[in-house]
Amino acid sequence: MVLTRTWLLLVGLTLVALFFGRPGGHSSLGAGVVALVLLASCFKAVLILRDFLDLRRAGSGWQAFFYFYLAVIAAGLLGAYVLAETGAVVRVR
Repeated sequence: MVLTRTWLLLVGLTLVALFFGRPGGHSSLGAGVVALVLLASCFKAVLILRDFLDLRRAGSGWQAFFYFYLAVIAAGLLGAYVLAETGAVVRVR
């Protein structure tokens, strides 16, 4: 039952990311929307790690490592987006 609930949450979070991320759109999303999509994606990764890969049985050190790693990746992606939007980094077209 836990895996079914997790799968349904993953489907819902995917729909949230698709709705707010506007696939195929040509305009800028804005840092807030990108942060929301990244948050949904990180929560999906946590669900997969915890329920499907059984990270909840691992030691607290492993759990902290993976959650910290996800936070670093999300912060790096959001930072790169903000830098590109402000013009600090030139986007290749």
